Amino acid sequence: MKKKKKKINTQGVLSNKNKILLLVVLPLLVLLLFVFYKHNSMLPKMLVVLPNSQKISVEVASDEKSRQKGLMFRKSLKQNEGMLFVFDDNSQKHFWMKNTFVDLDIIFIGEDFIINRIFKDIKKTAPNMKDSEIEMVSAKGKYILELAAGSAKKHRLRPGLKIEIINMSVKS
Repeated sequence: MKKKKKKINTQGVLSNKNKILLLVVLPLLVLLLFVFYKHNSMLPKMLVVLPNSQKISVEVASDEKSRQKGLMFRKSLKQNEGMLFVFDDNSQKHFWMKNTFVDLDIIFIGEDFIINRIFKDIKKTAPNMKDSEIEMVSAKGKYILELAAGSAKKHRLRPGLKIEIINMSVKS
């Protein structure tokens, strides 16, 4: 008489191991996503008041690392948001659109808060673009404001107009 081999059900054991693994890995992934999200939005915020009194919420890039990253890898930019780059001086600045996935208006502003130059509808970087095909703009400015393309026209911005910058952490 042959003895029947007893089958061991390993499916339940693996299932439990998978559950434990999932309970450990999933919270770690959520934590990493949260940290990544917070890291991207940890820049200080201010308000820029345009000449037509429209207020734009801007992230402020005032150190080398944040200025280099700028709006790179962002997939969208709302019409009432932007980024303000703050430099130590009013010298010539160069902005290259490498890895920038949104069309932008770029406004160069002097230390007196007067608009020096506006570049409208600067095209985003396409996936397989050669470096030589990527747009670059240059002008003098202490402050450079990047807004969604079309914002300069919408708000009737032009050289010679003055903007105001309000620190949101200071209550008036």
